[in-house]
Amino acid sequence: MTGQKIGLLGGTFDPVHYGHLQFAEAALQECRLDRVVFLPSAEPPHKNGAAITSFRHRLAMLILAGQNRHGFECNAIEERLPKPSYTIDTLRELQKHYQVDCRLYFMIGADAFLDFLTWKSHQQILQSVNILIALRKGYNVDRLTLLLENLGYKPNDGSWTAGEGKQDIHILKRTPDDHSSSAIRTMIEKGAPVDRFLPEAVIDYIRKNKLYHAANGERTTP
Repeated sequence: MTGQKIGLLGGTFDPVHYGHLQFAEAALQECRLDRVVFLPSAEPPHKNGAAITSFRHRLAMLILAGQNRHGFECNAIEERLPKPSYTIDTLRELQKHYQVDCRLYFMIGADAFLDFLTWKSHQQILQSVNILIALRKGYNVDRLTLLLENLGYKPNDGSWTAGEGKQDIHILKRTPDDHSSSAIRTMIEKGAPVDRFLPEAVIDYIRKNKLYHAANGERTTP
């Protein structure tokens, strides 16, 4: 792992969809990462106690979605960390795992990044890892630009840089499809086709385990 560039893509992934996979592919190509590690959340604080599918199912779907895709990995680290799953705590554990000279890139959608100031220890996150931001199609970047400037960043040769020991922030050129896991769950519950949104292996797993049906008992409150 010496000297590798590793992307870290966290999320609930309930379920993982093509938008997530496109985000990973764009990061691999544009930033020349060696791999992207998917980090399913065990108990995301932003869900505020909302029901989510069990960790084992979400992890299994991620593993299936990453099959035969070069540079994709999964890491179940948050399953054993204290709950709720705060990003800074996960990053600290991952930095113990990877070599010192590995460069870590935390990956996040622009909408989620707009709430960054509310995150636990957000300044420490900026000092710990590079950040890769994915935009949505038709996204207005004005609010994002204002936030970056308020955080002390300035545009610099295709990325954003700042002093005070902060790592760089990159905005990806490629825009992933704007899929919604909640909308996909609703479609599955209604029996609508979702092959445009999910890999076939993930669809088969959902059918086999009867996920996202009101009476299946698999969506639980943390």
